[in-house]
Amino acid sequence: MKAILNISVTDYANFGHDNAESLRAAGYYVNDVALVAHQFEYPECSKVVTQKELDQLIKHHDIIQVFHSPLSLTERLKATGKPVIVYHTGTGYRQQSESIHKAYDGWVKMHVCALPELYEAFKSRSSEPCVYMVGGVKTYSDQKCSEQIHIGHYPSNPEVKGTEKIIEVFQNLISEGLPLLFDFDTKKVDYQEQLVRLQSCDIYVEMLATKQGSKEYGSFGITALEAASMGKIVITNCTHPEPYQKHYGAFPFIIANNEKDLELTLVELSEMTWFELTELKKSYRELFLSMHGYEPTGKYIAENVLKGLL
Repeated sequence: MKAILNISVTDYANFGHDNAESLRAAGYYVNDVALVAHQFEYPECSKVVTQKELDQLIKHHDIIQVFHSPLSLTERLKATGKPVIVYHTGTGYRQQSESIHKAYDGWVKMHVCALPELYEAFKSRSSEPCVYMVGGVKTYSDQKCSEQIHIGHYPSNPEVKGTEKIIEVFQNLISEGLPLLFDFDTKKVDYQEQLVRLQSCDIYVEMLATKQGSKEYGSFGITALEAASMGKIVITNCTHPEPYQKHYGAFPFIIANNEKDLELTLVELSEMTWFELTELKKSYRELFLSMHGYEPTGKYIAENVLKGLL
């Protein structure tokens, strides 16, 4: 069996580690490492190694996957002559795409875009091989809440996630008499505390933002995936739905790309009975896990990203 090495400089949102766990769940041999420990203190994450240790690991693995488009590793990886897959995931790629393409184009086996707007932008400018995929996440328990519906918003970055607009929408609806229990908290916490916050709600509003500075933005992130895995009804953005629908089918989320969409969605949910909401939560969770749990994600990676290499 081919040995796969997943490498991150800093593994943002535990993406590289979850990729490795997904491949392992599907029966493949994977080692995952990072050069810098992440600030959110994930209880399970990639092993932190030195550059010297990384060089030794590269020698003993057949396929290299590198995450978050790091420019600092390109020459070292190119010199190995081994098949390399690079994953483009968010802010780093969005803000430096030209430099990243200059560094990676022409020698990697596959580019992977983890956000649909990045995939669309990539396909419009490059003939390099590229796959769209959503990261896999661990299956979390489906904790039941009280019969009074709780809605939560706990952003990793309030400006990036459009928190100000989300709060304004809720304040307007509450002032109009809509019976909403809305809790938001912008305090940065470690991973375990974030999971506790997510478990405390029935409905999670992840984001309401279509721009990141001057760059196009507006697609769900790992927090939406984690909340959906817990059985939460997730309301989030996806300004380019076509790649997701083509590769996966129906969304296991509710998509609201602007304030009006969010308002209408919240009004509709507030009018549902507890039984109807519970059934909706179950159906979304089942759909989500069938596509984005570890094992189905591992199979997707093997069949699409690593096709012909294993």
